[in-house]
Amino acid sequence: IYLEASDAVLLDEQSILLSDLEYETAPPRPSERAGNIHVVAGSLTLLDGARIRSDVFLADQGGNIRVDVVGAVLLSGASPSLDATQTGIAKSGLLARSAQGSHLGQSFTQPGATAGRIEVTAGSLEISNGAVLSAATVETPADAGSIAVAVEGLLRLTGQWENSASEIGARGGSGEPGSVILHAGR
Repeated sequence: IYLEASDAVLLDEQSILLSDLEYETAPPRPSERAGNIHVVAGSLTLLDGARIRSDVFLADQGGNIRVDVVGAVLLSGASPSLDATQTGIAKSGLLARSAQGSHLGQSFTQPGATAGRIEVTAGSLEISNGAVLSAATVETPADAGSIAVAVEGLLRLTGQWENSASEIGARGGSGEPGSVILHAGR
């Protein structure tokens, strides 16, 4: 998925820009990769549970998420999940993660799978009110992805939504953890 805007991109109220591999009944093909997502814009704002997401399933490789923004990137807030199959909250953010759970008797994510890479280049980045920047594979056997952030100005991580803190993470479950590299001008 390639999204280019000369001005602002805004997603809110649990909107999702999603790239993944979904298996209903067909067996997976080895070493498939979910599609990549690349956003180029003047600014990017994700609010109230809105997400840009690339999931990894089975033994596949997750897609990468790349954000190139001249101005500000704001990831803020969460909301109670509207997905009837999911409980909990939907956090705003950039997510290259492994799917949790199972379908048709098979675990969504298997050993050998790897979450994607998230790269953010921006004028500034704020992650607040429970939002996340995550390449984690918590509660799965997949390896975590990696995160690289380069901002010219301020990088701010602050606040929580209910009891859920804002987060930048590439934690592994029973798989390997990923790396997080942050560069900020101030």
